[in-house]
Amino acid sequence: MRLACLPAQRERAAYAPVSVADGRRMSAARAYLHEAIDRPNVRLVLHCEVRRIIFDGATATGVEAVVPEGVVSFSARREVIVCAGALESPLLLERSGVGDPRVLAAAGVPMVAGNRAIGGNLRQHRGIAFMTQFSEVPGGSAVLPFGTATVAAVLKSDLSASAPDTDLLFYPFVVPGHDGAPARIGGAAVGFYPHSPTSTGSIHITGPGLEHAPRLVPNYLSTDHDRKLLVAGFARFREIVAAEPFASIASSADLPKSEDEEGLVRHSLEHGAVINHPIGTCALGPSGAVDDQLRVRGTDRLRVADASVMPTLPSGNTAAPSMAVGWITGDLILDGVSR
Repeated sequence: MRLACLPAQRERAAYAPVSVADGRRMSAARAYLHEAIDRPNVRLVLHCEVRRIIFDGATATGVEAVVPEGVVSFSARREVIVCAGALESPLLLERSGVGDPRVLAAAGVPMVAGNRAIGGNLRQHRGIAFMTQFSEVPGGSAVLPFGTATVAAVLKSDLSASAPDTDLLFYPFVVPGHDGAPARIGGAAVGFYPHSPTSTGSIHITGPGLEHAPRLVPNYLSTDHDRKLLVAGFARFREIVAAEPFASIASSADLPKSEDEEGLVRHSLEHGAVINHPIGTCALGPSGAVDDQLRVRGTDRLRVADASVMPTLPSGNTAAPSMAVGWITGDLILDGVSR
């Protein structure tokens, strides 16, 4: 299996693409799962949380889950496919005994298969948005029909760069606090984030059960590459918001006072936010957690098929790439069944 994401080679801006059908936002569940829910080989169980994968030796045979009535088991005739996302998939594998032997031992989980790559390589887009109030443009009151960011651009943080390395996002409302509620004033939020951060973190279990909180170490802006890209991105961002026609109607912007690297990094860590694009914690690759068929190394009849298998971040939103991983996994399964 190969996943390739080619970066844009020139700067450009456009309305942000969203999943819409017949005028309504379209989720992956509505587009794919709901279309197949009436098939005899599909069963959807709600209010269900899988707490571990069941193994016979190193062969996955099913899952054990918690439902409102108690604990139940589901058996697998062919294989188990984990699709819990970049934060939950590695935790499920570790609770099931698949992971770094040191992590498993510290959490009190008997080892089924050693796999040191699980839970590491956590990558995330982290950015920052600045609120501006418009002096001549009235605020709106309608419910947003599309995504929160209505306009997006791919930019070069440094005009001498060979290709864009930063995303710029425009939100047509002001969010004054951290609760995400738009303010009833005319204004906008404008933000940016670097495409391909090299900082990597980790997420691991601290105990054998669902009740044990995981240990999350994000390590944002921990590499020289990411810190320098952030500084360059700030400089380019200042140029854009100072240009017309934006500058004439934007009465204020809460830009950081400091322009040195240490001050900008501190400002971003204290006031920025993640873009909710976590990937990489069950990454594929020669030394990764899964092989090129997305099979978990050290086990049989077990795959992972979600954003956690991406070894590096795509330059934009991870929704469509995650759907592509699911689609490709379906082809891999069909190919295996037909052999």
